[in-house]
Amino acid sequence: MSKLDSEGQSDDSKKILVPIGGHSSELKICNLLLDLAKTKKHKLTFLHVKTPEVEADKVLNELEKNIKREGADARIEIIHGEDVAYEILKEAKRHYSLIAMASRLKILKEEIFGSVVNKVVRDAPCDVLVFHNANKFPKSLSNILVPLFSPNRKAIRLVLEFTNIECCKDADITFLHIHELPITLPMGTEYIPEENKTETREVLFIVKEESKIAGKTPWIKNIFTRDAKKTLLEYVKRVKPDLIFIPAKKKPRAFFGLLGTDEYYLASRLNLPIIFFF
Repeated sequence: MSKLDSEGQSDDSKKILVPIGGHSSELKICNLLLDLAKTKKHKLTFLHVKTPEVEADKVLNELEKNIKREGADARIEIIHGEDVAYEILKEAKRHYSLIAMASRLKILKEEIFGSVVNKVVRDAPCDVLVFHNANKFPKSLSNILVPLFSPNRKAIRLVLEFTNIECCKDADITFLHIHELPITLPMGTEYIPEENKTETREVLFIVKEESKIAGKTPWIKNIFTRDAKKTLLEYVKRVKPDLIFIPAKKKPRAFFGLLGTDEYYLASRLNLPIIFFF
C-alpha cells in the first residue's frame, strides 16, 4: 500500500495542471507529460484560458489526438477569462501536486511587469515546472545535467521520474552539487566549512536514496567555486548536455519577476532546453 500525502494522494500518483497558451512548441511538452502520466499513473489536466487575443484551436485539436493515442489519464479544459494567470491559479487550488508550463523570455518591459509564468510561479499553491526553449527539446536525450545548490528531495525525485519516459530512458544523468564559497575562504578542501561538508553529505545521501528507489545509477559530482553561475556556464559548455534541470533557489519577486535572478541569468545565456523547478 502506498503512503498518502497531505492531500490524500498516493506518492506514486500526482494531479498535474498544464496551462496551454496555444503555441505549437507546447505540444512537445505535452507529449513529454503524457508519456510521464502513462508511465507513473499521473492525472493531467490541460487548461486553456480562452481570450480574444489567442487562437489555440489547432494546438488543442492536435493535443486531443495525442491524448487518445497515448491512452493517458488526461483531459482538456477550456475556460473563458481575461486574466490568464488568475484563472490558472484558481484552478491550481483544486489539490494539484504540480503545475507544468512553457515559457519564453520576454522583452524587458514585459518581464518587469510580470508575465503569466512569473505570476503563477510566485503565487502557486504547489510546485511549478517551467520549460524554457521548449521548441529545442530533441526527440531523445542522452545527457541530462541537474545542478543542485542545496538538498532538494522533491526535485531529485522528479527528475528521476522523467528518466522513465521514452525519450529519456537511455540518458545519462549527472547531479552537480555546486557550493559558492566566499572570497575570504581559501579554496583548499581542508578549508571548506563543516556546514558545507554536511550539506554535501546530505545531497549525496538523498541522491543515492532516491536513485535506489527509482532503480537508476546517476553520476554525482561536487564543485566548490567562487562564482556558481559562471562555473555552471563553463561546465555546460564543456559537457554539452541535451537538457538542464535546475531547481530554483527561490521564487521570483512580486514586481520584477525573474529579472535579476540566477534563473533569468542562466536562461538568457543557455541556448538549450531548460526545466526550472520552483
